[in-house]
Amino acid sequence: MRISAVITAGGSGQRFGAKKQYLELAGVPILRRTVQVFADHPQIDAIVVTAPADDLAATETLLAGLNKPCQVVAGG
Repeated sequence: MRISAVITAGGSGQRFGAKKQYLELAGVPILRRTVQVFADHPQIDAIVVTAPADDLAATETLLAGLNKPCQVVAGG
């Protein structure tokens, strides 16, 4: 059996005033930090991340180099 993690990060940040998923915590964007936890988990085979449609390319770049397949799709 294959197990995939789905991480929803497609929000626009309107209420907060910024897209929280891209803010840094100790120098690492929150989204990267979150996805890395799943990428490091031995039972997770693949990861799907939703991101704002206008940030797909930037999110793919942000998540490059993970040790598991990670697909970025439009969410919101």
